[in-house]
Amino acid sequence: METSELRSRQIVRANNYASFTLVADKKKQDFTADFNVRVLEIGKDINFILLDRDGYEKWMRWFAHRVIEKEGVFTRVPRPELKPIYEFRSNIFQKTYRLGQGVFSLVLDNSYSTITDKTVDIHVVSRWNIKAPARDLPIVNQQVIALPAEVYEVLRRANDCYVSGHLEQCSIMFRKAVDFAIRLKLIQSGFNEKDLIDKQGNELSLSKKIGLLRKHNLITQTTAKHLADIKWYGDLGAHGKVRFVLEDIKDIMEPRVRAFLTGLSLKT
Repeated sequence: METSELRSRQIVRANNYASFTLVADKKKQDFTADFNVRVLEIGKDINFILLDRDGYEKWMRWFAHRVIEKEGVFTRVPRPELKPIYEFRSNIFQKTYRLGQGVFSLVLDNSYSTITDKTVDIHVVSRWNIKAPARDLPIVNQQVIALPAEVYEVLRRANDCYVSGHLEQCSIMFRKAVDFAIRLKLIQSGFNEKDLIDKQGNELSLSKKIGLLRKHNLITQTTAKHLADIKWYGDLGAHGKVRFVLEDIKDIMEPRVRAFLTGLSLKT
């Protein structure tokens, strides 16, 4: 179970609104949100509206054009049908909701009040399970490839990350396994250690090693493209902010790593 907590205090101006958003992506299962939101001023209330993404977009479009002027006459446009998950005018919103995959927004609507600002205290706790696989990756489970121990050990660590639901770390281990395998292939193909060092004394980057494999026809152009994809995912896992889903590993990275290692024919 993972949790995140939001604490905030907002002043919602008269004749205006404020909002905040929750995101339940494909990785989050049984996503629930505990809302404890209240107006601090005694005797004041606000309209709480919990909406999905479509409803919130409708709300914003309506709010931006809720009053129209024609020949000096101002007319209020009726609010569209929003189908909110929750809507109630009160001084407190204290409920728990189980939300499916998607984007959800809580609107704090003070547009009906033309004079009084409201101070709203917000406390929301989100909880969800991580979708974890039930079995090992094929590259480890089937053991279809004879690999040097140092490469296979990194693959085992990638698999451990995968079955534990640590998908970003799994992508990094896959990138590392490919890097190790390429270095071994170059050495086994006659390259010296010094051939893999640049002018600054650092080992060549993974991109340059992939370029060496391709330059000497040790891999095809398609395989080089797949290796670039594996590198990109590994870099994203190490440095990016995007959260991975199972399909990124089992449908994209693992088949490409397995195909590459199968065709590489490393000596064990």
